[in-house]
Amino acid sequence: MPSTAISAQGSKLEISSTAGSAKTLTAIALGFPTILTSAAHGLTNGDVVTLAGLTGADAATLNGQTVAIKNVTTNTFAVDINTVGKTITAAGSATPLNWTKIENLVSFNGFDGQSSELDVTDLDSTAKEFMLGLQDWGTFSFDVNRDFNDAG
Repeated sequence: MPSTAISAQGSKLEISSTAGSAKTLTAIALGFPTILTSAAHGLTNGDVVTLAGLTGADAATLNGQTVAIKNVTTNTFAVDINTVGKTITAAGSATPLNWTKIENLVSFNGFDGQSSELDVTDLDSTAKEFMLGLQDWGTFSFDVNRDFNDAG
């Protein structure tokens, strides 16, 4: 007998709310991924941070970027930004976003975007030729049971 479990069971929906407490960056290991050092930062894999205050000729590569972190240890975390061959020094900050969970999520639909195909066949073509058109990001909707006492 096939399972009737919902494939999205255990999913949660959160919205960003406020910025958390900035974490001081004390060192950077350039590469891909880029490893940032912040003593006892308290972050976990998947947290989203905004980077700022880094210095060096190529600091704009990181400053202002909002990224999900990975490979978290007690004092370091990685970001998927390629800094190979760049000149960046630490002494900046990583400010995490706080998230508010939307309670009572019942269902969701969407993530159905696609690109249209444009026919670019011409007289030199030996078969039909296509090129992708503009991206249509599609729609996303969700159903919740309203709870007026819940901040989410």
